[in-house]
Amino acid sequence: MDIKANVKDQILNAVIELIDEVDLIERITSRKIAEKAGVNLALINYYYQSKDNLINQAVSYKMELITRQMSNAYSDVDSPYQQLIGLLLSSADLSFKYNKFFKVAVETEMRNGYRNSLDLVMPLLKEIFNNTDKEELRIIAMQLMIPFHQIIMYPDLYSKYLETDFFDKSKRDDTIIKMMQKALGKKENETVGRTK
Repeated sequence: MDIKANVKDQILNAVIELIDEVDLIERITSRKIAEKAGVNLALINYYYQSKDNLINQAVSYKMELITRQMSNAYSDVDSPYQQLIGLLLSSADLSFKYNKFFKVAVETEMRNGYRNSLDLVMPLLKEIFNNTDKEELRIIAMQLMIPFHQIIMYPDLYSKYLETDFFDKSKRDDTIIKMMQKALGKKENETVGRTK
């Protein structure tokens, strides 16, 4: 590995470690990053143009690793319905485990109209709702994913409203499955009759 790539990776890894260490990401300063990485402060701007850009890249990198973990959790399941359940449950589990990273990622996702999340579930929804037009599938995806992201962002608030505890895995799983069943309008063993 060349020196430039090594320094750039040192900086990125320092930010990932700092995100785990601080209460609020906003408290991470360029000076703290440089100190943690053992590099000159100017190198942060040289390699990443700004502290915010660096934090976003660190979150994206960490989310990419987490996404690989999520896909492993449901990849061996045959039913698209069960794959969707696996995707949502593993996403929720990892969002509580890596809460700070998910909050930044979900904030970005919200600003971009949930595009990545919606695109992620669309292939599964197409399989579940064969013969359903794309517009209706998009609406179903939104009905499923927007509330899901809100729960990840504000678990305390929605725990009160739904009278559950999203920090308890069993209760969280039960609630997410119920939400999915309501959004999809079916249970797994039912056939789907929605058409254009």
